[in-house]
Amino acid sequence: MIDLFQTQRPVFEEIRARICEKAERDGEETVVGRSQVIMMDPEWADPLVSDAERDHFYALFEMIDAKGVQAIFSANNECELWIEYWSVGWVGAADYKKFVFGAPDQTDQIVDSLDDVQMGSEIVFFRRKLEGGWWLALDHWP
Repeated sequence: MIDLFQTQRPVFEEIRARICEKAERDGEETVVGRSQVIMMDPEWADPLVSDAERDHFYALFEMIDAKGVQAIFSANNECELWIEYWSVGWVGAADYKKFVFGAPDQTDQIVDSLDDVQMGSEIVFFRRKLEGGWWLALDHWP
């Protein structure tokens, strides 16, 4: 995942810019908790996007083998973005690997590597720093 991020960084930045900077470009007011989801597998978006915009995102996702993107905006218009990359399991009993842009949450555990983390039987979120606000993340939902 680290090599993918380093070699395809412009793709990650384009996804981030298209989602996180869209409201500013469009002159939209910040709505706390406003979110955007565009998923390729399964296919859905909320709020809906145009077919052309969806197709452009799907082309970007295919370049980095991503399943989709989710973003949420805070009160000061900070955007946290999750690019869904890998998952195993089903809904509440699953593990997810993601590329994340944004500051870690208080409950996130910062680690040097995601390879040997001890997950146990509790819900836990691990992050490993990449660069420039980007992180690798592993979410564990037992």
